[in-house]
Amino acid sequence: MTMTKRTKRILIVAASVLVVAATITGLVLRANTAHRARTTIVGFYDIEGAQQQAVQYVLERAFSALPEVQAANAATVDNAPVLEFVTLSDEQAADPKLTKKIDVLITQTGALTSRLMSAAVPVNNEIMARFPRSTQSSPFFSQDGKMLVMPLFLDHFETAYYTILSDELTDELPYYLSEFAEYAALIKESIVYPIIASGADDTVLFSMVSVLVESVAGADGYNQLIRDISDIAGKDQPFDDVLALPLKGDAPDGIIFGDILQVFRNWRSEGLILGNWQETTEASVRVFMEDYHTGIIQMLLSQHRRMPYPMIKYYESTQYPADTSVSRALIAPSVSCMLFTDTNAARSFVDALSSADEQEFLSVKTQLAPTTLRGQSFDMQADDVRYFAAISAGGPVPDLGHAAFATSEKRAEFADWLRDQLR
Repeated sequence: MTMTKRTKRILIVAASVLVVAATITGLVLRANTAHRARTTIVGFYDIEGAQQQAVQYVLERAFSALPEVQAANAATVDNAPVLEFVTLSDEQAADPKLTKKIDVLITQTGALTSRLMSAAVPVNNEIMARFPRSTQSSPFFSQDGKMLVMPLFLDHFETAYYTILSDELTDELPYYLSEFAEYAALIKESIVYPIIASGADDTVLFSMVSVLVESVAGADGYNQLIRDISDIAGKDQPFDDVLALPLKGDAPDGIIFGDILQVFRNWRSEGLILGNWQETTEASVRVFMEDYHTGIIQMLLSQHRRMPYPMIKYYESTQYPADTSVSRALIAPSVSCMLFTDTNAARSFVDALSSADEQEFLSVKTQLAPTTLRGQSFDMQADDVRYFAAISAGGPVPDLGHAAFATSEKRAEFADWLRDQLR
């Protein structure tokens, strides 16, 4: 079949268009590749706004101090290094290709950071030496002697005692769990609800259970329970299977997770703890404080900071008392940094974030505890948290919810299940 001149012209034009389109596409791809090569992307996930701003400020200072950035800015070139911040959604955080799309991740320490360890770039030995040995050896931060997850600041699930009452009744605050229950029974004569917590907050709910598990099972038992719960979640088994999980580590033989939840039910029946603590809000806790209706508040350090000073100044905060736990861990949720590329910018970030000056800056801005051995704390209470974390053999550990579940959806489901069990 013979083509007409018109058909030939159409084919030639179409071919030319395809060539031009392919050329443009190639140029765009090369431009995008070049842009990505000079761009450091920092992803933030599940971080409070004020905390994210504090970390961003440190990273911006470290990035602007890089020689290549200063040189490019002085020369006003078009291909200067770029620092980009992105706030990740749940879907983006769960993306299997996440570590290829960002260079640095700032997020809550827990199941997500543990899952991404295999793709992380370790910090060097000099940086690692800035942290207490308990942090260096923790499975939440290190593997095979290499630190892959670097904590930036620590919260803490504290036990706070109303000192006006405790000073009248005893010379020392409870050290063991049995003494804790006895003290709660003692102050019941003077106070409406000896123990309260704002369990409507999922993190507080998880932490209440976490401190009791750690008190019984210690660091090794706590970490093993997390692995067991993660395994059940990974196999999509019903949460009811968690009840039969044995506590190991320092726990006596025969103790199961269901026994831990039974302790809270027993305390409720004995009038030692607010009956619906697992559904109580932070605002309600403030009312109980102001009306002098409680003697022990279990809360996060970050919550402590929000309490009215005229009342909170009369509360003394300590670590949760031990039961059979010998090798202890501290329930201290943390925000951590992970690297997925080994670049000058990435290395400068971990150096800055772990320096004494920037640790002090982060502690002051967040009002939480520093994680390194050096660097001033916001106050004595924050410094106490750093000390507790350093002397606890198991170091600082996240709550059960963040430690066992990588997504907010699964954590919410587990929280709802726990509340049903505690009613």
